[in-house]
Amino acid sequence: MKQGQSIRIQFSTKDGKPSRISNILLLVRFFRSGEYIYEFVVGRTDEFGQLTASYKDVEKLRRSCAIEFQTDYSAILEECDAIVKIIVPSEKELISRMRNVTEENGQPPDWAAPWPSNARIRAQEKTIELGEKVTEVFISSI
Repeated sequence: MKQGQSIRIQFSTKDGKPSRISNILLLVRFFRSGEYIYEFVVGRTDEFGQLTASYKDVEKLRRSCAIEFQTDYSAILEECDAIVKIIVPSEKELISRMRNVTEENGQPPDWAAPWPSNARIRAQEKTIELGEKVTEVFISSI
């Protein structure tokens, strides 16, 4: 991901119409030379079923993680492949992640409150290639 790029995610119905499903937690997974490097919780959908994650948003997350885990997050976004995965985690996966973080840190992750509405939607992954500016991604809400 490079400066000036962003990912705009829109949930949609089978026929391609926008789906107004809010509070869905989304992750973006990054790779370098085809190998997993890191992933971030980039946020939740708004009342229109949309989420936009800009380079600045993701770089802020990376830098924050690099403070505590310097080695794991040392690769800058510009070193990552243009191919990323957008992930809609399942309710079960969110519960597992929350338990792991709570056991490790003694408190739940910030994203756990309020609890995401991912149980309302099918867990899925979508591989995309980032474009020059805004990459629009449509994810089925069915």
